[in-house]
Amino acid sequence: MSQDVVKNNILHLAGKLAPRNKLNALSSAALQVQSELKWFKEVENIVPPDYNGKTNPKGQTPAIVSTEEHKELVKEGKKWMKDATTSGSVAAAFFATIAFAAKDILEIALVFASALLALSLFAYSQCARLLDVLISVLAPTFLSKRRISVLY
Repeated sequence: MSQDVVKNNILHLAGKLAPRNKLNALSSAALQVQSELKWFKEVENIVPPDYNGKTNPKGQTPAIVSTEEHKELVKEGKKWMKDATTSGSVAAAFFATIAFAAKDILEIALVFASALLALSLFAYSQCARLLDVLISVLAPTFLSKRRISVLY
């Protein structure tokens, strides 16, 4: 089994916290924790299974080393997640308020639109009725033979 000078195997080393400059490449502590866990699991998948149970001189397994090394990062990740969900809840409440207001505005607009449509239909029907009355009253006058004969 390969070990470093203090008898940590490669899985112990994978459980160590990455340097800050590597971690800072990710935007949040939650993503940093996820990346660190993914790295540990990748290394765990390629080493022999017995590496996982081996202890270092301090009596720590690779999982314990990883847990100890990442305590602060996990706390930061939890805080980030809490803040993100709080701001997400505020945004959700804001959007819900707007959605309900928009629903009410839409209902009012639909009432006005239907009223406008009814008014337009009424106006067009009255125009058609007026045209019908004018034609029925004036048509006999313009189409009578006497009126036609006078024009010639």
